[in-house]
Amino acid sequence: MSQDINWEHGELKFCANRIKLEDTLARRKLDFKDAAHAFTKSHLIEFDEKHSLVEARYLLSGFGLDGRSVKIGYTERSDQIRIHTARYMEPWETRIFIAQLSAQDLKDRSIEKQLWRRRKSIERRKELKKYREPE
Repeated sequence: MSQDINWEHGELKFCANRIKLEDTLARRKLDFKDAAHAFTKSHLIEFDEKHSLVEARYLLSGFGLDGRSVKIGYTERSDQIRIHTARYMEPWETRIFIAQLSAQDLKDRSIEKQLWRRRKSIERRKELKKYREPE
């Protein structure tokens, strides 16, 4: 009998060890399936250097299905995301995460604004070119 459990959340495919999933649910009152919701909302990902000896592992900070901040340890295997661990963040971690998320959001908005200005500038140049060219 396989110890893995598979599920989908939107277009994403997940898997986890059944024993770890049940242990996390019992000890931390957090279901991997609810935590996986964080992959579909605003989140931050960092490389997990400490646990990446055999394979590349990542830590995702995001919001679970219940809206609480979660930290998820995972790896990517073929077309699936394999969750190794998940826990609710401590209040101090949540404050840092929200600050980082806000900074990233501002950076993204700044980039979007720059791209929008560039597109407008190109459009204006095209319009001016039309008026300058003889028919």
